[in-house]
Amino acid sequence: MTCRVFNVLILFPLFTFGQSNYPLEILGVLDSGPEVNIRSQGLFSIDTAFSESGSSWEIDWEERKVYDLKLAYTHPTNNNKSYVLRMGKGGQVYSFRSSGFGEAIPPQWRPSFDTNGDNTTDPGPSTPVQSHHGNWAPWNDEVWHFVGSDQNDELDGRVKTKNLHQAGSYMNNFAHRASDLTETPFYSPLVQSHTTDTSFSAVYWIQSENPSYVYDEFSDCDVCHPDNFQPSVLVFQKYTNLGEGIIQVDFLIYNYHRTRGIDYWNIPFMGIRNSSLPYAFVSNSTENDTTYDQLNTLPGHPAANNPNPYLPEFNAGAVIRTSGNNSASSGWFAFSNDATGDGPSLGIITAKSTDTPRNGYGDFRYGTAMSNPFRDVTILTRRAIGGAEDPQTGLKPWGIIGGQSIKGRYFLMVNSSIEEMASEIHSYDLTNKAFVEIVSIDSLYEHQLFYTFNPNGDGIFEPVEVNASNYESSFNSRPFTGSYPVYLIQTNNSSILTSDPFHLTLKPYDGTIQNMELLGFQSMPHPNQTLSTTVSSNETHSRKINVYPNPARNEVFISTPSGLSLTAEIFDINGKRIEVKSKTVDQNLRVFNIENLEPGVYFIRINSYSAKFIKK
Repeated sequence: MTCRVFNVLILFPLFTFGQSNYPLEILGVLDSGPEVNIRSQGLFSIDTAFSESGSSWEIDWEERKVYDLKLAYTHPTNNNKSYVLRMGKGGQVYSFRSSGFGEAIPPQWRPSFDTNGDNTTDPGPSTPVQSHHGNWAPWNDEVWHFVGSDQNDELDGRVKTKNLHQAGSYMNNFAHRASDLTETPFYSPLVQSHTTDTSFSAVYWIQSENPSYVYDEFSDCDVCHPDNFQPSVLVFQKYTNLGEGIIQVDFLIYNYHRTRGIDYWNIPFMGIRNSSLPYAFVSNSTENDTTYDQLNTLPGHPAANNPNPYLPEFNAGAVIRTSGNNSASSGWFAFSNDATGDGPSLGIITAKSTDTPRNGYGDFRYGTAMSNPFRDVTILTRRAIGGAEDPQTGLKPWGIIGGQSIKGRYFLMVNSSIEEMASEIHSYDLTNKAFVEIVSIDSLYEHQLFYTFNPNGDGIFEPVEVNASNYESSFNSRPFTGSYPVYLIQTNNSSILTSDPFHLTLKPYDGTIQNMELLGFQSMPHPNQTLSTTVSSNETHSRKINVYPNPARNEVFISTPSGLSLTAEIFDINGKRIEVKSKTVDQNLRVFNIENLEPGVYFIRINSYSAKFIKK
C-alpha cells in the first residue's frame, strides 16, 4: 500500500509504509450511498507525472506550481464524452478539457495593485513572479472546489465573512488579501489519499482565504467572536470515473472546531470559461429530469442597455432553488458551446432533496463576473444555506460544529449536446443518486486503527499499521460525530502527534511544517506528543491497559500507567457504547461492575488506547 504524504510547500514526496491499509480505512467513510450502474467503456488513467494542460492562463506562475495529478478518460467512439481533468495540490479542479469545447476553467485573470493597494495598469510578465501584479489568485479561485463561509464576526454592522477555500489562500496583492505579504502560492495541505484503478480519494485541511485572519483576528471586525478564526475543517473527496463521460464526486465536510460553526456552504463552487461554454441550461422540473430551460441566447457579459439575452451578472444574485420548499429544479445545470445546446456540453448533477436538515434549502446561484474581458468567467455555485437560526448555537440549518459533518455526492458529465445529457441523466437516474445531508457518524470498534511508529532518522517517524495485540497508539478511522482528528506532523527534525495543526505555527506556509498526515480520530483532543526512540521502543509496554480478571463474571479491574486518564468507555462487539457503574480504587486503578452485561466480548477504550475482555 502506498500512502502519499504531501509536503505543504513544495512538490509532494512519496512514502511507502509497508502493507498498511489505514489510508483506505480513513477514506472508507466515502464508500456508501446509492449504487450507480453504468457499463463503463473506454480507457481511464491516473497520472502523477507533471504535464502541461496546454490551456492559456492570465497569470505568470508555472502550472507546475499547482499540479498534483491528472485523470484522463477516452471514450471509444465519442470524443465529446472524453475528458482530461487536472487536480491541484489543494484538491481543486484547476483544468478540465474536452475535445469539443477545450478548456472549461477560467484563465485566472486578476487586477493589479500598487503598494498603496490602489489599482494600477497590468504589468508585463514578471520574473521572478510578483504576487501583487495580478498573480495573487493562482488557481485558487474560479476553480472547482468547496467553499465555506464563517459568519461569526461583524464589521460596521455587516457580517464579516471569513471564507474557507479548499484550493488554498489568496496571496498578497497590497490591497485586502494576505496582509503578511505571502509571495508564493499556498494550497490546502493534503493529509491523506488513496488511489485505485478508477478513483482518487483524498482528505484536505482547507485554509482561510486570507492567512492574516488566523493570527490577526481582531483588527478587522467591530464585533468579534471570542475565539480566533483557525480553520478546523477537513474535506474528504473521491473522484470516480464511471465511464460514458460521467465522474462521480463523493464528499464529506467535517468541522471539528468547538465554537466556530459554519452554516454557509458552496458544494461545489465552479468557475466556467465563458468563451468555451457561453450558454447555460438548467433543469426546470422537480418531477421530470429531462426538461430544461435555456438561460441566455447571447454569449458574454450583459450589456447595460440590453441585458436580457445574456446571463446576468453574478452579483445580481440570480438563483434557482434545487431543494427544500418551492424547489424549481431536479438538480442539474449545464453549459454548452452551442446557442441551442446542440453541441459539446458540460453538466453538474446535484441533490434535488434533503432529509437532514428537513427540507434543507439548496440552490444554484449563477452569473458572469467579467469586469475585464480577460477574466472570461461565468460562476456557478450549488449552495447549502439559509433557514432560521438555532437559538442555542446561532447556526442556520446547514451549520456544522464540534465534530459534525455534511456528506454528499454530485456528478460531472460531458456529452455531445444538452438533449443527450438530459436523456442520460434520466437513464442512469443520476438526480436520485446525488445527495447532500448532515450526517451522524458512529464510533465503532470495527473501525479502530492500531499503529506503531518506526524511526527513520533525525527525529522522523513513519506510522505502521499493526494488529490490536501490539500497538502504540489507536485511533478510529471515521470522523465520528463529536471527534477530533489526530495528525502526525513532521518538521525537519521531529515528529509530533497532535489534534492541533496550528501547534507549531499560525502560518502553515512558513516552512516549519514539512509533512502532515491524518491518522484517525478520537473523542478527546490528542495532546501534543513528540515521538522519540525511547517512547517508540517502550510505548507498547509502558502505556498498556491491563484488564483483569479476564474472562470475568461480576467485576473487571482496569489498571493504567501513571499519567493516563482513567476515563473509560466500554463497547460491545457491534461497537455500541455500554453504560456500566464504576469506582476508582486508586489513581491508576478502576473497577467496573459488569454483572448485568450479557456474556460475550467487550472492548474498553481509554483515550487512544484499547483492550478486550470477555464477560462469562
